[in-house]
Amino acid sequence: MHKLLFVQYESCKHHIKIFVDTMVNNYGFTLVNISSGFKYNTSITQLLNDLSITLYDVKCFFVIDSYNDILVHHIFNDFYDYSNINRYIYTDSFHIEQDTKSINYYNNFIKIFTPHLKQFLQKYDVNSSLVYWVPHASSSSSFKHEKVEKKLLVCGKNLSTHPFRRKMIKESINELIEYKECVTQNELKNYTACFADCSSMHFIGPLYFEILMSGSLLVGEDNCYEDLIKLGMIEGIHYIRCTESDIMQKLDWIFDPINEPKINIIKKNAVNLATKLHTIERRIDHIMRIINNYSIKELFLLSDYNSLNKYHIFGIEKSGTHAITTWVHRMQSNSILIDDATKEFCTPDSLIPKISEETNKVKCYEKVVTNFSSKQPLLFLHKNSPMVEVNTIITDCKVLISKLIIIIRNPYNNLASILKNYLKEDEIASIIKKFIDLWKQYFYVCMQYPECVVVYDEWVNSRGYRVAVANNLCLSNKEKNIFQITERGKSSFDTNSKNIEINSVLRRYENYRSNELYNELVMNDKELKVMWNSITTVFCSSLKNYKYSIMTNSSALII
Repeated sequence: MHKLLFVQYESCKHHIKIFVDTMVNNYGFTLVNISSGFKYNTSITQLLNDLSITLYDVKCFFVIDSYNDILVHHIFNDFYDYSNINRYIYTDSFHIEQDTKSINYYNNFIKIFTPHLKQFLQKYDVNSSLVYWVPHASSSSSFKHEKVEKKLLVCGKNLSTHPFRRKMIKESINELIEYKECVTQNELKNYTACFADCSSMHFIGPLYFEILMSGSLLVGEDNCYEDLIKLGMIEGIHYIRCTESDIMQKLDWIFDPINEPKINIIKKNAVNLATKLHTIERRIDHIMRIINNYSIKELFLLSDYNSLNKYHIFGIEKSGTHAITTWVHRMQSNSILIDDATKEFCTPDSLIPKISEETNKVKCYEKVVTNFSSKQPLLFLHKNSPMVEVNTIITDCKVLISKLIIIIRNPYNNLASILKNYLKEDEIASIIKKFIDLWKQYFYVCMQYPECVVVYDEWVNSRGYRVAVANNLCLSNKEKNIFQITERGKSSFDTNSKNIEINSVLRRYENYRSNELYNELVMNDKELKVMWNSITTVFCSSLKNYKYSIMTNSSALII
């Protein structure tokens, strides 16, 4: 069975060609190049004749629709009746003025991928559950820096849809600014800094990611600020944020020799971020997970478990996972909680690993279950899962309409609670480093899936917040025994307490303020500080003052 990839290859941008080549070389797609010589009324059947392929031999179509409108005409008319063929599309051309696609065009695909999710849904009346945000990305690189021009590079066409870019082009008479209409990703590295804008339609173009990967300093427009945060791009950590009113002041700061060490750190952080999260290969892998649904969906859809209520709860140990999970568990009548779940056993069939060979009983969180019904809600608690694993499960859950909960806690308090369990001084440094790396991974997950986030600190402090979370999860929202914890979930500090003490929970960090390693590795981590402040800004309302400042001035905490 063939997997066909339709694209007008010759007209593709560089990043799209890498996209195409990766799908062909790594995922077994057959390229159907719709380019020169193509006639609008040519049918797919006619196109496939040249490849000696019939529609009966086709498993799926994947259409890449980018910066052209050839694919919007009549070539798919003769395959709409083939219901056995799965049809997918990646579309990046909605903003092109000559775009002539009709609404019905997209309704013929079972999954739609686009880097412009909000804009796409505003323009086309399609089922939003079928549309997935796949941001632009960059090809990975091993660029060697040679002579670097101490200038800001502005590149791209001088279009009316890019007013900020047009202003910067006019400013290129300034000795600090250079304009080029077309550049390769490899050329970006030759400049101290490069400029990227979001256009008047507020979308993040591939240039953002190419600059990040190049090792040049990204100077980015701020009208896509929230989306940049979701992608893990933090102002002052990975790029310099600018507006039309302050761009010249920012340039003065960038090119001040005294700031060069700071600039170099930002560049290094940017490359690391792009390499981990924003390569074209990672984007395609994400798409293929959604298309294939992997084994998790297949197992979930077995038997009558399709109608089962499913909750997947993610969090770092000592981040309030047990408190929140117990809370959900008690408000879901007759639910079964699978503790310490992993992607290998987060399905009904995967209860098997929890079944003792001797007793044939399912070992669950608070009880042993011998028989269970498909109507019983299942709660899967995933602790300390790396980000790659989390994203895999979340992707599958989106397909399955599972309810997702991503728990995050103030990192300073979270780490203090973890360290309480490690009394050996020689273990502390390694524990701290592992925790910081994992917490930052969870930060990126939170920013990618904000609708699924539960901030433990806010949850503890605000009944209104808990009500909102409960409503979002379709829970009963009964506050009885909200703060009572099980033996398994007891605090590292309050071993004799049966209930959560709010003020104490928010001040765990005070127990380690005198620890030199804690101060050196945690309190001095500027990226961690910015990330936590971003969490409080985006997700917290009752704890508006609960930012990094409270860690250096305990009297500043006002609840």
